[in-house]
Amino acid sequence: MTTSSSYDVIVFGATGFTGRLAALRLGNEPNLKLAIAGRNRAKLEEIALQCKHKPHVLVADAKDKNSVFAMVKQGRVIANFAGPFALYGENVIAACADYGVSYCDITGESPFIRTMIDRYQAKAIESGACLIPMSGFDSVPADLVVFLAMNEAERHGWRLDEMKHYYQVGGGFNGGTLETALNMAENKQTQAMQNDNLLVPDTNWAHGEKPVFTPTFEPLIKKWSTLFFMNFVNTAVVRRSLFLRIPGNPAIGKISYEERMLVPKGPGGKAKAYVITAALGTVAAMTTNPIGRMLLRKLGPSAGEGPSEQAIRDGYYRGTLIAKEDGRPRVMIKMKAKGDPGNEFTVLAAATTALLLSEGKALMTGFVTPSTGLGDALVQGLEAKGVSFSSEYFES
Repeated sequence: MTTSSSYDVIVFGATGFTGRLAALRLGNEPNLKLAIAGRNRAKLEEIALQCKHKPHVLVADAKDKNSVFAMVKQGRVIANFAGPFALYGENVIAACADYGVSYCDITGESPFIRTMIDRYQAKAIESGACLIPMSGFDSVPADLVVFLAMNEAERHGWRLDEMKHYYQVGGGFNGGTLETALNMAENKQTQAMQNDNLLVPDTNWAHGEKPVFTPTFEPLIKKWSTLFFMNFVNTAVVRRSLFLRIPGNPAIGKISYEERMLVPKGPGGKAKAYVITAALGTVAAMTTNPIGRMLLRKLGPSAGEGPSEQAIRDGYYRGTLIAKEDGRPRVMIKMKAKGDPGNEFTVLAAATTALLLSEGKALMTGFVTPSTGLGDALVQGLEAKGVSFSSEYFES
């Protein structure tokens, strides 16, 4: 890691919707040497004035390699919010790998991250850079609940082989998220995303069970569920974590992981689950053709737009992971966070990751995941900000 950095953290993409929220959050840290960066100095100066502790302003264009490298070399950590990352992220990652600067972002673009791993992993390890992509709602909750379940398994001597993560979420939708999804569809990356070992470099590593696309009833929770729409992205991160946790253990690759979205209790739960499944299938089908993508762009929020402050405050995430051994439930890990998952929680998780990296808490170098890069420090950092974690055991 570089030792002559001018700034502890540089927020890149600070004029975007989530980037601005991150700048404001990190701008509350009194002892943090913070800079915010992007293309438009006037907008950056306006955001800087809104921060409690005014950050420095740096001008850099994601597509101008020289300006990006000049920015990166001034930071200890780059927190990147400028997406779609497949369009704007590579120069930032390349510079971090080159200079040994730590990095985090909020992408969910797993095919792009696999390409970055292939290109820059060796350089990042050589330079001592710790790079933690997917440090927002994609994929911190998924990664941490599995991390905690695996810790419990080691403590009790269990050999877990099945995990299901049940989501309950409320919040809004960002234009940047929509544009990213459509960009991935236009580049025909949807099929690649369904490879659960996409982020695992060992081609001989076992694959997990394929997810169930149809609604199912969950007897332990007594609710119907549908496949969660971010299942494939989060599964790839979870399985990279498992690989990095014990790279020489082929049995760990056989652990299956699946994400489900719970439907509220009450009459019509089954029917609601089928309606939600059909609606998600319709949207997915629309992303596969130009006319459908045009309609989604017309009807959805534009890049830079997001939910209202009220919607962000009223949002929530409640997750329940049930981990089993040979069909027997062993432990239930629960995680809860207030605020819109795609904004409030995403910014909280990425900002916490950036702060921990700036404090030298990285456990590994190269491309890692939230749990393998920061481990218990990330759990504790989120708990200090109001996120709750709990464990419940099932009777033998």
